[in-house]
Amino acid sequence: GAKDRVYGQNLCLFSKLFIEHKTLAYDPDPFFFYVMVERDEEKNEFHPVGYFSKEKNCPELFNLACILIFPPHQRKGYGKFIISLSYEISKIEKTVGSPEKPISDLGKLSY
Repeated sequence: GAKDRVYGQNLCLFSKLFIEHKTLAYDPDPFFFYVMVERDEEKNEFHPVGYFSKEKNCPELFNLACILIFPPHQRKGYGKFIISLSYEISKIEKTVGSPEKPISDLGKLSY
């Protein structure tokens, strides 16, 4: 979030369109944003399919603050992959965590 504040803010605003209880973060500096992309090999372009964010210094040790797979890319396994990635990052950091609450209905299905 600190490297490109506008990009982080836009991810948060975009998420608000799909996640009813999403709290808007106008200051994305306290977050890491992990964006997943698909590669269009014909055009050699990358297109975002979803992301998750994680608080940099979270006393509750949440491993995931927000997750969103963009609607056209849902039901392709990306959500489960991102959730697994968040746990792998926690292992590297030698922490044990859980997702931030409340979890959306789609988030509950994935977990």
